[in-house]
Amino acid sequence: MKVYLLYHKHEVEPDVADVKNIGLYSSVNIANATIEIYKDIQGFKDYPDGFCIKEFDVLDQTEELAVSGQVLYLLEHEYTVKEADIYYDYVTEIGVFASRINAETMMEDLKKSNDYVNKRNGIYEDNAGFCISNYVLDENNWQEGFVTWELV
Repeated sequence: MKVYLLYHKHEVEPDVADVKNIGLYSSVNIANATIEIYKDIQGFKDYPDGFCIKEFDVLDQTEELAVSGQVLYLLEHEYTVKEADIYYDYVTEIGVFASRINAETMMEDLKKSNDYVNKRNGIYEDNAGFCISNYVLDENNWQEGFVTWELV
């Protein structure tokens, strides 16, 4: 089964972006319809080209169809690197799961992986950099707008 992560990304300064995950959707059409709604919301309307859709296979789903209202789990890894007094957060989307237990099993396996063992610092440091987020399929996760400011 395929699902679609809709997120919004805008560059705050060179090499620094602000990313907001809006939701997981059962079709590209629903994700695109959501973009049309968000283009009128504060913050998003200032960056109308910042919407992105990324396709995922639900890694442990046996059914072929996604069902609106179904809870899915996005496993991500984030770590922070300091370069010349600037902190950069690097986020990797590992995958989407229908079962939280399967997402946790994958996370525990990856904690032992050489790809992640030295990338544990940052916001989720207490969990080796991993985060599992719940999404209700076809519901908007980030429902408010946002305000931007200039860095001085």
